[in-house]
Amino acid sequence: ARLVPARLVREYERTLAIKRRRKLSWLGQLRVCVASYARARLRAAPAFAAELGGTVCLAIVTGMLARAQVPAKLERLPTVFALLVCAFSLNVGLAAVRVLEADRLVFWREAAAGLEVSAYVVSRSLVDLVALGLHVAAYVLPFADVAQPNLSTSELYALFAGVAWCASGVGYVCSVGAPPSLSAVLCGFAICFSTGFLAGNAPTLAESIGSPLLQLGLAASFGRWATECLCVAEFGREPGAYHAQLGALFLDAMGVQPACAPQRKGLLPAAADYSLGALLAWSKERAEGVTGGAAACVRTAPLRLICGPHLLALLLIGLALRLLAHTLLAADARGRHRQPALCWGGRRTAKADAPPGAAPVGAPRAGLPRHAGRGLSMV
Repeated sequence: ARLVPARLVREYERTLAIKRRRKLSWLGQLRVCVASYARARLRAAPAFAAELGGTVCLAIVTGMLARAQVPAKLERLPTVFALLVCAFSLNVGLAAVRVLEADRLVFWREAAAGLEVSAYVVSRSLVDLVALGLHVAAYVLPFADVAQPNLSTSELYALFAGVAWCASGVGYVCSVGAPPSLSAVLCGFAICFSTGFLAGNAPTLAESIGSPLLQLGLAASFGRWATECLCVAEFGREPGAYHAQLGALFLDAMGVQPACAPQRKGLLPAAADYSLGALLAWSKERAEGVTGGAAACVRTAPLRLICGPHLLALLLIGLALRLLAHTLLAADARGRHRQPALCWGGRRTAKADAPPGAAPVGAPRAGLPRHAGRGLSMV
């Protein structure tokens, strides 16, 4: 063999533009992944616009359904709230399945080259936050105009932003933890189970007191927290005294008794609830022109006070789902790296895996000398 001068090697490397690559920092990887995925989402803008159109139609239909129950059929509102939370969650969660599922082969290649899984997951989640915000706006604005609930538009936006945060987390977990052919089905089942069976209507919170497992399931269900917050705000802020008393009966039957924290110490009572007694007291105070008291605190408290635990629970559930998706994706990437190569790696593997009639590794091909082709292996 003849030695090649180093000068010729350097010239050859310059010809091929070979450079010694340096691994990007975590922030650098995050910046590159965000820019790449943002461009991909912009290319899919027409399809996303169609999704927003479907969200607007869903908001109009569910808003008309909720409006039809007031005031004659107020007892149906908890079930209607669970249905609209389920419909909105399915609309968001099924769209979120493809966030981590798309470009999976590219992710495996980049992860093998040194891409951090956390940078990949965070970048996809950050870009998807813009889409989630647009989905929430496309639902809340028509729904608030049609249904006219006892919540302001900003309060509705905050609540459904928490629902979208959790529903998209379910989509992330299902897309990573299930095969692509089953991820959408599993996501739909998980969302329907959380917003239907574990929404706090049947079984109610009062009926779950004797079952620790059921209490745990209700605590981990984002559908329960969203539906309960809607019921508390709708029934607790009902201006009619009769309907307020009727709503209090429903809340008592459900086992919902949220506390109303005082805004200024000494001026308002330390605690008040939506029990029937509190709302009856409010009715009496309202008839007598009294503006203070325990029931007045309940009636005038902002959403952050009466639904503060609910919004916090939605935030924590969505964050836990994203951490679970990251853990599953990191484990999948490690498992892919440990798998042996698909090509034949040695004589023993070749003997075991070679197809019938194949020549052994190292044997000369027919019609060629043994040294033929050895200098053609470099790509």
